[in-house]
Amino acid sequence: MQQALVWSATIFIMIDYFGKSHAGTAVGINETVGYTTISVVGVIAAAIMDESKPREICYFVVIALIILGIGLGAVALKESKYAADKEEAEVSGKEGSVDEATLAWPSGRTVTFSKAQSA
Repeated sequence: MQQALVWSATIFIMIDYFGKSHAGTAVGINETVGYTTISVVGVIAAAIMDESKPREICYFVVIALIILGIGLGAVALKESKYAADKEEAEVSGKEGSVDEATLAWPSGRTVTFSKAQSA
């Protein structure tokens, strides 16, 4: 369940980066990077397994990968909120940041609300 939620979140983030018109490219790159990473980590895990201490080394490798991932994420990734706000403004025709959204039900009822502010 957790992997499905995280994988879906990465797809949404990639679409924010590439734009709605390049959603297919974003999903393709996300899938390619994801499955390639899974296969490479599987090979690394098999290579470092020691029969006398089968789990000890793997824990250190996982901790190193977590630290590397957090470091790369902090340095290399940009905030996608601005790209999403820009796309929303283009779609809705409103200038600047869109602070309100409107939900419409099939019955015709509409509700306008302010978007939550991100931290």
